[in-house]
Amino acid sequence: MTQRDKTLKKWRVSKDEDFVAVEAVLKYYGFEPAFGSGSSHRTYHHSDLKRAYDANPVTLKKFGPEGQLTIPVSGGRRVIGRYLKNILEAIELVEAARDRKEEE
Repeated sequence: MTQRDKTLKKWRVSKDEDFVAVEAVLKYYGFEPAFGSGSSHRTYHHSDLKRAYDANPVTLKKFGPEGQLTIPVSGGRRVIGRYLKNILEAIELVEAARDRKEEE
């Protein structure tokens, strides 16, 4: 199990995580930061998340129609647990899309 896998597993039960660690994981999975993100919220985009949203906008309404993932950052440094779970869901959607692409 890689360190990244251990981190993702930890997030399933964590109360919070340092934003620097969250950002590193998001970048690894191909999420790109949106310019102009506010100081207390960070927004990332991913084309596979957009495709998942387009396929099921009602279920995935926590993500934006352009594949956005917005993360409130507590005190500018911490991401709280419920948002870690949203991040995990977004990563799972991106991974599922990659798996489908590989099968084609």
